[in-house]
Order: sequence, then C-alpha cells, then structure tokens
Amino acid sequence: MAAPGPKGEGPVAEIVFDNVSKVFDRDVVAVDSLTLEIPDQEFMVLLGPSGCGKSTALRMIAGLESITTGTVSIGGDVVNGVDARDRDIAMVFQSYALYPHMTVRRNIESPLRASRLVDRDQRDERVAEAARILGLGDLLDRKPGQLSGGQRQRVALGRAIVRRPRAFLMDEPLSNLDAKLRGQTRVELVDLYRRLETTFVYVTHDQIEAMTMATRLAIINEGALQQTGTPRDVYREPANLFVARFIGSPPMNTFEATYAGGALVLADDTRVPINSSQPVSEGQPVVAGVRPEHIHITAETTVQAEVIAAEWLGHEKHVAIELGGQTVIAREPGDGRIVVGDTVPVRVHPDQVHLFDPDSGQRLA
Repeated sequence: MAAPGPKGEGPVAEIVFDNVSKVFDRDVVAVDSLTLEIPDQEFMVLLGPSGCGKSTALRMIAGLESITTGTVSIGGDVVNGVDARDRDIAMVFQSYALYPHMTVRRNIESPLRASRLVDRDQRDERVAEAARILGLGDLLDRKPGQLSGGQRQRVALGRAIVRRPRAFLMDEPLSNLDAKLRGQTRVELVDLYRRLETTFVYVTHDQIEAMTMATRLAIINEGALQQTGTPRDVYREPANLFVARFIGSPPMNTFEATYAGGALVLADDTRVPINSSQPVSEGQPVVAGVRPEHIHITAETTVQAEVIAAEWLGHEKHVAIELGGQTVIAREPGDGRIVVGDTVPVRVHPDQVHLFDPDSGQRLA
C-alpha cells in the first residue's frame, strides 16, 4: 500500500442500533436488545466468542439479515426496509467470494459493472486507484486461483473500495490467513482505514486483531452487549467478569475472596493487601481480578504459593501457582529460574486488583 488513496468524501456513515433484536426459528435469540452507536469514521470491532451474535449484527447492517425488533440507522436514516444494494455499504466476507473465472481486474470492477452507474473510463480509473492502494498493479490480469490467500484478500478489499461506499463491513476477513500474513494484513487494513477516512465495522473473535486495529470495541456475549470502549479502557477497566475473563492472554485471574482490613482474605486465610478505590465494605464477599502481569514472584512479600506449572515462551514465562487454594497465572521474565513444586514468595500489585460482585458479575464501581 504505497500510494495514498481517496479520502472519505461520501455522506456521513454513523451507524446506530436502537434496541435491536434478532430471533430465529425455535425462539433462538441471536441478538438481544442491542443498543450501540458507531460514529462516522470509527473503526469499530465487534468482538466476542463464536456464536455470540456479532456476525448477525453485521449482517443486519448490511441488509442481509432481517430485524425482528428495533431499528438500524445509517447516516441518520432508518434502513430496516431498505434493500441491501441501496444502503451504500460494502461487505468483505471471510471466504473472499471472488469469481474464479474472472481476472483480478474484472473481479475488482464487478460491482461497478453490475450497478451501471459509471462509464468505462471511470471504472478503469477506480480499478487503477484501488490496485495502487492495495499493491495489486502487477496482478490485474491473473485469476484468483493464481493468487496467494493474502492477495485474494486484497482483491476482495479492492472490489469494496471501487464502490466508494460510506461504510465497510468485514466479517472475520483474516481467518483464512496464516499467522504471519494475518499480522501483515492487520497493519495494511489499519493503513487503509486511515487513508479512506470512512467507517469500518469489523467482526472477529481474535483478540489480537481487535486490540491492535480498533479505535473502539464492542464486546458481545450471548447476543448481548457487554461493554464498549477503547481497547485500552476495556483492558484496564472491564465492566464485568465476562469481559475480564475474555480479554487478555493469558486472561485475567479471578478468585473468590472476602474484603477485610484493607486486604483480600482467601479461602485458606491467606491475606492479599490491596489499595482499592472501588466501594467495598468490611466483610463483603467479592470476586477479585488480577492480570497475570500484576502478579510477581519476588522476595518483597510474605505471601507464599506453590508453583504448579511453568510455560516458557522465550521472552516470558507463564507460571501457574496455587494461591489460597486457587490456581492463578503470573507472567514472569523468560530468563528467570522457576521450578515446578517450589514454594515461592508472591506479590499481587495492590493498585491493580479489580473487584466484582459475586452474584451479578458486574464491576463494583
């Protein structure tokens, strides 16, 4: 992607879900009362486990899935009854959906041919522009079967770009690429977003994609919105136990405790000092959450724990320890000497403990 492309000059593409639900046959609720605002020129990532309803939500924006209740608006206009072809959006699918008998050039220009809204000179200009942005100039006369997975993905993006839509919708577009190519394509997609200056809505279950690409995240589980925010905010202040346990690799450690005297008292009466600004009363049961990077094996503590397992990853180790009768993961430097079965001193960073209600799972705030 060497050369700058066109700036987003189309109409405003703010996308709004207003209390939207989707119920399939047999009362299967795929999306449950979703209310979400996606501002114009946002890179919004819908993130959640497989089957959580995020792709269904995306397809309702596209007009590929009907809406049971509620409304979806694009640019201030309710589009519930608007045909998909009239919504001025482009969708990139997981499968790329290229025509195998057509050249790259013909694949990219296919939506322009179908619409018949631009003449041949304009088609050629837009195809050349998209090819320049995506680095496809030398591949225009090849067919999809002659391309790598990454190149096919770029062709699918090019076919979306030539339409100059007011929003791009992407459904797990990198899932068929290997790890190295996914990393490269993530960078290219963010660069494309910045060049085009338009709205991107991106669906994935991959946290790395979400955390590295999004300007904002919407975390979804079982059809319901759990939290929205920047990747940094969602990571640092999860709204509930689902988000806390879902975001992060390794995920946040969570364990039951009772708050007493400025400390968490665990099941075996181990006391873990904390400095919490969250409202909690003496003797209150809580679920505590601590990121692995905030648990340290250090001599500067009186808390003892047994090492159960250790995974060496080169630059770091993930160490499983038994703390107060519960297993937690600590992230340690890769060059440290840690032996399974040893009893080690453990310090939980007192300013980095999150507290959740054990009944509702909601963050205590």
